[in-house]
Amino acid sequence: MESLWEPPPAGSVDPRIHVRAEAAAALATGAEHIDALVGSVVEGTGSVEVATDSGTVLADRVLLATGAFSGLADTPAAGLDLEYALHTQLIVHLDADEVERLDGMPSIIAKCAEPLDDFYLTPPVRDPLGSDDRWILKIGAPQDDHVRLKPDELATWYRTDGDPVFAANLTRILHRLVPGLRDVGRWTTSCVTTYTPSGHPFIDRLGDRTVCSIGGNGYAAKCAPALGELAAGLLLGWDWSTEIDRELFVARFED
Repeated sequence: MESLWEPPPAGSVDPRIHVRAEAAAALATGAEHIDALVGSVVEGTGSVEVATDSGTVLADRVLLATGAFSGLADTPAAGLDLEYALHTQLIVHLDADEVERLDGMPSIIAKCAEPLDDFYLTPPVRDPLGSDDRWILKIGAPQDDHVRLKPDELATWYRTDGDPVFAANLTRILHRLVPGLRDVGRWTTSCVTTYTPSGHPFIDRLGDRTVCSIGGNGYAAKCAPALGELAAGLLLGWDWSTEIDRELFVARFED
């Protein structure tokens, strides 16, 4: 077995903290945050109409960063050439003593000889939805990799708790990896990774006033600031960086 260990600051990204930080940075520059579900994005003459469950917004330009949900609404991103991986994740609640015992645990991505043994794991973090003395550890794996799915099939998957057979396999892997693990509760959840044919995200114009940044290929959180800068620059009409091949990010639609 070959392994690579990267010392801090390598690790994992807390998505909730990341989103809060990005929102705070935007608000500090005068942006308005509208927490609403979008039903359609329609480009017209002189503006883009964004219909939400709290009203309609008229925008000069729109950046779509909608991930696996790109086909769920009437938007210029519907029909992009995307594949998906369905993930089951096991979430384990830990108390303070067990967190102390596991201090120093790194984030792990394992690619094994037997694909059924593949997994990713993040070390204990504070439960974002619980009390300060509750911590959670996450282990997950894709079960259906690079498959074509309809928007309603993705929505149905997100409403499940994942696959119980895969959850049992994740339990086996976790207890082999962390002998004597003591938890105070556990549950499973579902997730999706979005893939493009090139392995690079689609960062491209979909119209005169709409741009997309879609298809993270499993790397979106790690690369979000840089990818966001590319997409925002395209939206604002900046010159594309000459250090990066523009063709790698051209959007493709299904035939």
